[in-house]
Amino acid sequence: MSGKGERQSVPFKKTTGESDDASMRDLLADPSQSKSIGEESGALKDDGISKLVSPFGSTRYVFSKNGEPISVLQIMSRDGTTGRIANVFTVPGSRRQGIASKLMGAARKDFDSIEHSESLTADGAEWANEIESQPNSTTRNSTPPKQTQTPEFKRWFGNSKVVD
Repeated sequence: MSGKGERQSVPFKKTTGESDDASMRDLLADPSQSKSIGEESGALKDDGISKLVSPFGSTRYVFSKNGEPISVLQIMSRDGTTGRIANVFTVPGSRRQGIASKLMGAARKDFDSIEHSESLTADGAEWANEIESQPNSTTRNSTPPKQTQTPEFKRWFGNSKVVD
């Protein structure tokens, strides 16, 4: 376990197969319309970052361009201060433009600490490593993200995926 202010020394690695595109695209749905999330508060902006909050612990950050949602970052949290990345998805034509990183920046303003999921696709592992190598990449309280899942987390969140 890393101490406060220390960098994670082991790089993130792929731990799962590719994600299901239809399931990931469902996370781009209008508020309360995602089959995997349910009720949410908030509204999608035509351009920029929208924040959608579920009473069940999910916070979605959705990036839209010209009225079309193109990227999403879903953070799960039990207490509203410590979060875990459950899903990250950017439509294929908009990847590698820093959009998911902007969503992560918005999430870091809302959570004291954010951990990466252990269930990472190859793209998700690459993104996690890029995020952590950037200046000021640690969360608000300077605790670096961990790549651990407790049995309690697995019972509550299941196998989360990160795709960017």
